[in-house]
Amino acid sequence: MIRRRFIIIGLLTVFFTTFLVSCQQNGTARTERAIRDSIKWEDSAYHMVQKMDYYYGNNMTDSMELFAPQAMEFCQKHEKWRYYYKIWANCTMDMVWRGLFTEAVNEAKSMQEYALSKDHAEGQMYAYQVLGIAYSYQKNMEEAVQCFKRALAQCERVSYPGSKFALFNYYGNALCETKNFATLDSVLTEWKVAVDAFPVDTTDANADVYANWHYKYMHILANYMIEMKQYDGLEEVLDSATYYEKIDGNYPSCLCQLATCRYQFAMARGDYEEALRQSDQIIEISEGFEMSNYILALRYRSKALEALGNYQEALVSLQRHQEMNDSILVAENREQLNTLNKRFEVDELKMQAERDQLKAERSQMMLVYLLTALAFVALVFFVIYRHRAAVKLEKEHKKLVEAYAQLEVANAKAEESSRMKSNFIRQISHEINTPLNILSGFTQIITMPDVNLKNEEKEEINKGIMENTNRITGLVNKMIELSDANSHTVIERTDSVEVKQIAAEAVESCGISTAKHLVFEQHISEKDGSIVLTTNHKAAARVLSLILDNARKFTAPAEAEIQTQGETIVGNLKHASLSVRADENQVFFTVKDTGIGIPPSEAEHIFDEFVQLDDYYDGTGIGLTVARSMARKLGGDLTLDTSYRGGARFVMSLPLDY
Repeated sequence: MIRRRFIIIGLLTVFFTTFLVSCQQNGTARTERAIRDSIKWEDSAYHMVQKMDYYYGNNMTDSMELFAPQAMEFCQKHEKWRYYYKIWANCTMDMVWRGLFTEAVNEAKSMQEYALSKDHAEGQMYAYQVLGIAYSYQKNMEEAVQCFKRALAQCERVSYPGSKFALFNYYGNALCETKNFATLDSVLTEWKVAVDAFPVDTTDANADVYANWHYKYMHILANYMIEMKQYDGLEEVLDSATYYEKIDGNYPSCLCQLATCRYQFAMARGDYEEALRQSDQIIEISEGFEMSNYILALRYRSKALEALGNYQEALVSLQRHQEMNDSILVAENREQLNTLNKRFEVDELKMQAERDQLKAERSQMMLVYLLTALAFVALVFFVIYRHRAAVKLEKEHKKLVEAYAQLEVANAKAEESSRMKSNFIRQISHEINTPLNILSGFTQIITMPDVNLKNEEKEEINKGIMENTNRITGLVNKMIELSDANSHTVIERTDSVEVKQIAAEAVESCGISTAKHLVFEQHISEKDGSIVLTTNHKAAARVLSLILDNARKFTAPAEAEIQTQGETIVGNLKHASLSVRADENQVFFTVKDTGIGIPPSEAEHIFDEFVQLDDYYDGTGIGLTVARSMARKLGGDLTLDTSYRGGARFVMSLPLDY
């Protein structure tokens, strides 16, 4: 009897609870229908996108991350796909600007796959566009070109023309970077037809928008003409671009672009005064606004001053360029660390919110199960749920621990980079101050009143002045070569030169054959020496000279002093050699020495900038970096033979034909 009553009471409780839930759901459904009928979904989605654009334009990442999910859910629910993908693209582009390239690429690929499954042209366009920009910032320009090309193909099904013109601009810049001028020529033709359909009328409300489209076309056209050395008509193109940009609003970034084009044009025609003026204009526009343009303009200014023969100011500008580059690198590292810390803080807040939510759900579940008299079942499910939450929290904790470990590694790398650069700056200071002090001493002697110098003394002073002047000039040239090594400068390979001529010039340039502390030998057969290479004569000899100079330097005593008695050297002589061999496609220059040697574990590290394995030896730590970069730009390579144990053996390869 008691059992029957218990069963009846339980059934009534379940029925009553189900009835309450059903009534609540029906009331909620009626309310939602009423709200849905009274809202214009299009306007709501549009205002959400405007809000996201505001967050995106002002770098308000935290606000974007909080607002984006609900905005995307709203647009998806009401099928406002154009706004849905625009919000998604903004979030992904924000990852690119923060340097999270891997995350951005993965997110863009997810967007592309989703848009492809729905056959949404705008989604595929935005996905390929973001992928192209991300690859561009990673210097993977070949992939970027393909992505912009695919995005442009999707524009045929997109109604807003501004999307197409934005992609024309991205595509054109990527083609310029990859030197794909044949494709760029056809793109410019198609672009011209498209932009001419929107003439600029200053009385039109859309004049600034259309002017911006025309400006971007003219800017890429000017870059194309400069790269192709088509200077006829270039001045008119730049004047047109200036006219359209004035209507567009004279944005500082665009004015810097125009000044850069005019600088390149002036340098090409030999008008170095105009080039200097344009570089100063870029500095004036970008100072305190766009540091990347400001730093690049310092390099432009240095080149213009060097061309005008003002070497002292050119050196000052170049040093300022290097200092700004270093400070920007430090600032970027600090910003990345701050971003990571902020992300960890946000994760902590999210976990706290999840814990609070779990507590609230626990109370609600207990109340429901008390009403339904199913306390035991509720307890079981709650234990299971809590266990899963604990496992999830444990996984999140492990991720945080791993992330902190990665942060410590990144911090250690940053400290190592800072130490190397500090050593480099000290070494450069020493390398410059020593010859400057010697030159100052000679100058004081020469300018002393009533001083009479013998011819032998004058010759010795003249020799000292020339040697130390050449030492400073060589140091400046190395700095310039390091800058070129880090740039995308192309080395022309149009010279026909014999192997033995390259070897002879390199040996003479580095002075290894006259070094008193070693015995230098050449092993070049008549057959190999007569091989003719199609390369850059000067660059090839320079690379080999740097390798030979490295052998000369690291076979000398660490104190850089060689004691002599007359013409006889005291101590054991070191050995160095240069040999040449060739196969069907390449010529190999092998430089071997019996110096201090290089551990196999450092075989790649020594080619990094500012690396010196032994601080007791003079040098700047950039010679091998410059040598490898130039060798690769010549179509060859420079490697360390780790199988050699008697010292160091470097192998430079150059292709026979270009």
